Amino acid sequence: MEVVLPAHPARLAEYRSAVLKQLTLDHLQALEAAKDARQNEEPLVVPPFPRLWLLSAMRPAAVIEAYDFEPMRGWPDGFFQRAAGDVIGLAVLRQLPQDRATLLLRLLAAGEVLAEAIAELEALPDDAWERQLALPLLLALRLEIPQIPRTRATGSF
Repeated sequence: MEVVLPAHPARLAEYRSAVLKQLTLDHLQALEAAKDARQNEEPLVVPPFPRLWLLSAMRPAAVIEAYDFEPMRGWPDGFFQRAAGDVIGLAVLRQLPQDRATLLLRLLAAGEVLAEAIAELEALPDDAWERQLALPLLLALRLEIPQIPRTRATGSF
């Protein structure tokens, strides 16, 4: 399960909404598993709790502080998590290291981070799997979704 947060730092309400979706999915999967077990007269196999990944262009300080997110051990900068039982991860796209391992995630960013990621993608060899996967999608999106100008005063479309 994955939720992409808006370009501005995530607000608490958006975080709570994403967690509600995670909990709802878990509940629906548990109901479906119970129904299948009854219909097939088999033991109930509880599905694993779904992992929720939040992607944020900027550092959502209010969410990180209010919900005690901590940097993930063994992961690059920009990855955070809560308690293990929550199964919630947070990737702050602007904080990810500029290396090949994070390239596809950084292609989900905007502005300077996206421009740098596109330049890195274009610099890869033609047979690089990242290039073969992402470049056609980026070209298709560029053709299908023209850029919508924003007004400076409001930041709205």
